[in-house]
Amino acid sequence: MNRYRIIALIYAVLLFGGLLGSLFLTGHFAGDYTAAEGTPGARTETALRQNLPLRDALRRWKTTLLMLGGVQELDGIYFTGEGLIENLTVTDEALGEKNLAALQDYCREAEPYTVLLPSACAISSQLLPEAALLFDQETWLQNAAAALSPLCREVLNAYPLLEENGDSRLFYRTDSRPTQLTGYLLYQALGQALDYFPYAKDSFSNTPLRYDCTGDLYARWSYDKVRADVVTALLPLEDSRSYTITHTAADGTVTRWNTLYPLEGTAEIDCILGGPAAIIAVTAEGSIPRSLLILGDENALCVIPYLALHYDRITYVDVTRCSEEQLAAIKYTVDLVNHRVPVIAGAGSNDTDHGCALAAKSAACGADALLLVTPYYNKTSQAGLVAHFTAMAEAGGIPVILYNVPSRTGLNIAPETARELSRHPLINGIKEASGNIGQVAKIAALCGDELNIYSGNDDQVVPLLSLGGKGVISVVSNVKPELVHNCCKAWFDGDTAKARELQLEMLPLCDALFCEVNPIPVKYAMNVLGWEAGECRLPLVEPGDAHKEQIEQALQAAGLIKE
Repeated sequence: MNRYRIIALIYAVLLFGGLLGSLFLTGHFAGDYTAAEGTPGARTETALRQNLPLRDALRRWKTTLLMLGGVQELDGIYFTGEGLIENLTVTDEALGEKNLAALQDYCREAEPYTVLLPSACAISSQLLPEAALLFDQETWLQNAAAALSPLCREVLNAYPLLEENGDSRLFYRTDSRPTQLTGYLLYQALGQALDYFPYAKDSFSNTPLRYDCTGDLYARWSYDKVRADVVTALLPLEDSRSYTITHTAADGTVTRWNTLYPLEGTAEIDCILGGPAAIIAVTAEGSIPRSLLILGDENALCVIPYLALHYDRITYVDVTRCSEEQLAAIKYTVDLVNHRVPVIAGAGSNDTDHGCALAAKSAACGADALLLVTPYYNKTSQAGLVAHFTAMAEAGGIPVILYNVPSRTGLNIAPETARELSRHPLINGIKEASGNIGQVAKIAALCGDELNIYSGNDDQVVPLLSLGGKGVISVVSNVKPELVHNCCKAWFDGDTAKARELQLEMLPLCDALFCEVNPIPVKYAMNVLGWEAGECRLPLVEPGDAHKEQIEQALQAAGLIKE
């Protein structure tokens, strides 16, 4: 046996013998194990986690022992001497093709500028062991660029650009994310496509922001021989702009900074734009009025500080965190109401597989029912609607309300389709926002009591109730809920005259709250009323001045604000 393996074995026996002996002798482990939930294995893990204050050190010692034993790779991460590199092995080809097809569908609609960014293992493959099985990113990116180019305004395959600069520090030693140098190279390469003149490198100073930083790869490897990172940024020598960074986390928490590189309230490498988040809005006073929407993952953060030199507003959406954010909002609502009222979770999608996953996770978060909108853009046939909604209903396992709003989705649920779907035991409602009273009458005639009809338009509450409707899923109720409640109650109490009177009273608010596309007006109205509903996310923007005045006048007339 190799002498290092013998040393490692002896060290391990001494270490674990003493550590575990002291652990069990304290008496805390048994109590925490008993209190924990789950399988015996899970309970043991929980008790160990609670009773090992030195667990981080233990993880480092484990890695050291493995390295002494000749191990070069741990959890898909290699130590190269220069730093840590995560190896992307051969991927699921079918999944890759499916993802590329989905991206093609999006590009057909949006015609975006697209950047294809390789990972560190592709650019620094020469540092990995010869035996490491590598995914051929270069070829895949070439093929993807060829497939996407006819559908996009511009496609930048960044592989050749980064390979040309492979001798530079393009990725952090301890983190999978690209450095600010990579961001600057992308910034230069995108100038012509995005119609700006990039500043030359000598217009920036290479400024260290943080020392001794470690990132996500180090957290999984924990090897002391890895050199920590120095986070640097190319800062403009002259920049009179003032910046605001607004973070919206997956749980809805909002954090703001007045710098592109916040050191307060951030940790390690996250001083670049405050680190990853579901939504990041960057506003720059003093810039030319131009806006940019970026859809991507956290690897896109490196280029945003440079793009901010040419745009007054940049909105970044992390597409990998959107569902996470949605589910966090559902869970927060469920916990807040604590069964006082039912929670209906919006879980619609134009991707049935994604919709099924979202339906199942919404149910797991505690939602009482699901609201499922018709597929949008790619749409489908009426037979496709039946298959789509059936799959999502069964995936969720909780009651379903269909949502028919063809003005927003371009697809109508025909009355006959509603009848077929109503036969499913979990599909028992429809939010009808077609605006077609004749269609609502036909749905009522075909479905009877098997499908509860709810108005999706506040200006048609009473007409739908007169056809057997059960209520309204309302916009007006966000600002004056008692008005909508009293209207419905009057109808169900048999006071049709009162219901009609309240319906007509509702009309000025309806007109104001739909003067622009929903939810632009209602969010503005709620902010005026002090509810702090926040800003609209792009592509939605603030209402125009004339519409703001119309909304405020309607709120005054309704007695909600004073002149």
